Amino acid sequence: MTRDPRRWTGPRASRCAAAWALVSWCATTGAHAEDTAASVIGPAATTTPTSATTATTAPAATAAPSSLAPSTQSATDTTAASSASSTANLTATSEDLPSTRTPLPLLQERFVGVASRAVRFDWRSRSGMVALVGSELIERNNFASVRLGVMGRKAVGDLVVEGAVLWADSFSTSGSELIALTPYRQAGRPLRVELEANVAYPLAEASTTASLWFLPPAEIVISAVAGGRYLLYPQLFFAERPPSDLPFGVDTAISVVSPVLSDSDVVVLERDAVAGMAIDRARVQTLVGLGTDVYFPPGLFVSPRALLALPLLAPVSSTSIGWWWELGAVVGFTW
Repeated sequence: MTRDPRRWTGPRASRCAAAWALVSWCATTGAHAEDTAASVIGPAATTTPTSATTATTAPAATAAPSSLAPSTQSATDTTAASSASSTANLTATSEDLPSTRTPLPLLQERFVGVASRAVRFDWRSRSGMVALVGSELIERNNFASVRLGVMGRKAVGDLVVEGAVLWADSFSTSGSELIALTPYRQAGRPLRVELEANVAYPLAEASTTASLWFLPPAEIVISAVAGGRYLLYPQLFFAERPPSDLPFGVDTAISVVSPVLSDSDVVVLERDAVAGMAIDRARVQTLVGLGTDVYFPPGLFVSPRALLALPLLAPVSSTSIGWWWELGAVVGFTW
């Protein structure tokens, strides 16, 4: 029969009491760890063999000497408080996660560091675009030709439809003035109004961030551009025309709808043409090329472009100028 350790005396009693207190403390700590694991992991974790040992040894904890009981209880309380605090923090964090999660599309639009910024600009969803147009014509002559005007643009799906009205004129240069002193003449086009219609199809598109700090992020679209132009000469409506067998105004009306200038039209235009210029009879032109649209939030865009004139209608328009270049830019805004 086992004797009650509380009735032992002498050195043996001290050693046994210390051992008994150590066993009781281990049993109490194991039971608390099991309860903490059950509250964090789930009910299934409570059915472990430790519970049986805890149930058997837990009552004996009351038999520990009073001299060691306070320190054991203090350690147990500290461990319990720490575990309870960790469990509460874990529960609170789990409850707050849904409210702090951010959808991936929003994360992609946010700033990341200093090298990447939100730059995507949906130009397809805009109602319209208005711009100023300017270009220089590099023709096969010695005249300097420029164009200025306004343009309207509209995105239709992946296409961009453009319509423009421009003022165009040719000026003399030192080369053309020298040629004017000779019997030779160069084909050219005097002051005119050009009606332009283009279609642009995007070939490549990307969002980019400029390396220079003062430039905002942008959406860049490289497009293939194709279009046609009609040349209208206002002076034909007001200048005195050579005698004609046609009724008054009929000759002018026929000239407007014709792709080629008539002989009477050429006579009128030569009166104010640049020295050394032979009037080109073509009224229509076709051009193809590439354009780069750079869109800046909230709606400003710049579109430099290079176009090449194709003499596709030369058999009809009787043009004397073919395969010339145009370098221009479009600057405007969207809404």
